[in-house]
Amino acid sequence: MKSFAPFFILLLSAVKGYGQQTDSAPVEKKIAPWFVERFKLTAGFFLPVNNTSIQVGLTGKAAGTEIDFQKDLGYTQAVGTFLAGVQWRISRRSRINFSYYDINRSANHTLDKTIYFKDDTFKLNTSVHTFFNTAIYQLSYGYAILSKPKYEAGILIGTHLVGGKVGIDVNGPNAGVSKASNFGFTAPLPDLGIWGGYAFTPRLAANADIDYLSLTVGDISGSIFA
Repeated sequence: MKSFAPFFILLLSAVKGYGQQTDSAPVEKKIAPWFVERFKLTAGFFLPVNNTSIQVGLTGKAAGTEIDFQKDLGYTQAVGTFLAGVQWRISRRSRINFSYYDINRSANHTLDKTIYFKDDTFKLNTSVHTFFNTAIYQLSYGYAILSKPKYEAGILIGTHLVGGKVGIDVNGPNAGVSKASNFGFTAPLPDLGIWGGYAFTPRLAANADIDYLSLTVGDISGSIFA
């Protein structure tokens, strides 16, 4: 399976801070940007832009068709969903992040080519209903290499645990196919990345994380870019 998913996101946050920075506060706290908090909860609207393809065959048999969900099955690239997360600052420079979101997509489409999926054959001009549901959990550790009163930047290492289910079902009669063909998977994908934040004013700041990793084990490959 290959999935490429840049995204747009709008977040609301609830925070528990280090406390006000007074003259008697430790130096480490004084240099922290105002948006750095001990605990942070986030929730928001998430708009992934997906380019997804999958190939499912059976051991000892011919390989399945590589299916491009946008081109072959009529999927739209963008779909709105919900994102939730929590961040814990172990120290001024160290943080642990956990986030969760799911992406549920489906479509009805008339095939313009024959598709071999698992041990089933879906013929040209067959009307099919398909779905691709994905739940993604991310856990990461980040360390701030740069830490100034207005900005911070660092590196992160973590993992995405991806669980998904894919299905193809026939709309109407089709010779040789009597039921839906489904395939499920769960895969951990480690990742590396960079992150940072900048305070434009005492009330406006921007934060960003970028992470990527591609991994191949035997005949199974996966990559994630967020």
